[in-house]
Amino acid sequence: MDAISDFCIYKNRIRWIQGGALERPQRIDYMEGILMKGKALLRTSIVAIAAIGLAGASAADARSKSRGETVLVDPAVVITVDAPKGVSAYISHPLIPVTFSGLWYIAPGSYTIRREAHVDGRRFALIPWARRQPDARLILEEKKDTAGCRANVQHFAAIDMDTQELHDRTWIFTRSDCDIGDRWDQRFWLAPGYSADGFQVRQESASAVAERRAAGQRAAQLAEQREHEAKREERRQHEELMQAEAPAKRQIGATVCQKGNVTGYAGYTEQVSPDTGRIRVRIVRHFESSTGRFLMTRPPEENVWDDPDNWYLCDF
Repeated sequence: MDAISDFCIYKNRIRWIQGGALERPQRIDYMEGILMKGKALLRTSIVAIAAIGLAGASAADARSKSRGETVLVDPAVVITVDAPKGVSAYISHPLIPVTFSGLWYIAPGSYTIRREAHVDGRRFALIPWARRQPDARLILEEKKDTAGCRANVQHFAAIDMDTQELHDRTWIFTRSDCDIGDRWDQRFWLAPGYSADGFQVRQESASAVAERRAAGQRAAQLAEQREHEAKREERRQHEELMQAEAPAKRQIGATVCQKGNVTGYAGYTEQVSPDTGRIRVRIVRHFESSTGRFLMTRPPEENVWDDPDNWYLCDF
C-alpha cells in the first residue's frame, strides 16, 4: 500500500514538475526511491507466502509423525532405564509463571519398563510422569476425540532407546477405545540443572536377568551364612575367654571392667559368693565405651553384685 500511495503522489508531483517546480535530477532520484520500495514490498510478500507454505507442510508432516503404537514389552526381554538424577520439567514456557501443579517430575532411580512406544520405526521406553502433589501423583487427563468419545489418558516420559534421550513431548496412552491415545501430546521444558540425555537404557533377555538375580540371591545367602558363622565363632571364643578368666576375676582385688551402651565401668573384685559364684565389684571409675578413654571426674563409689561373665579383666 505504501508503494501505491507513493506512486499516486509521484503522478501528482509530475504534473507539478511539468510546471517547472523541480529540476530533472530530482525527478530521477524520486523515481528510483519508489522503485526500490516496490521491490522490497515484493520480496517481503514472496517470503511471507513461502513461510506460510513451509509452515503448512511442517504442520502436516508433524501430524503424520505424531501418531504411533503403545505396546507391552516382550516378556522375553527386560528393559531397564536408569535415571540417576531424575527429571523435573515445566508444562509451560519457563518465562511464564507456573503453579505447583505445573511442575512434573520423574524420581531418581532405576525403572523396569512395562510399555514402549513405536513411532516411525523408532522405539521409546515409557516412564509415567508424576505430579508433585500427594493426591495426584500419576498424571491423568480427560480428553475427547473427534467423535465425542471421552476417556482418561496417562502421560508418559518417552526415552529414545537408540539415542537414550528424552523426547520433548509427553506420550499419552489410554485403555479405552476412544481415538485419543498413542501419540505425542504435551510439550514441556526441563527445569534448570536437568538435561534430556541423563538416562541409560539397558535391554537384556529375561533369562539373563533371572540368572543374574538368582546369582545375586545365592551370593547374598552365602554372605549371610558366613556372617552368621563368624558371629557364632566370636560368641564361642568369648565364652571360652570368660570361662578361662573366671577364676582370675574371682580373685579379691582383681581389676575388672564392663562396657555399657555409652558409659563403661571399672572397679575391683571385693567379695565372692560361695553359693552363686557371683562377685561384688566396687566401681571406682567410668570410661567412654566407644573409645575406652577414662573420664576425668570420678563418680561416687558403688558396689554391685554381678556374674563374672559380665565383666572382663582390665588395667586402669
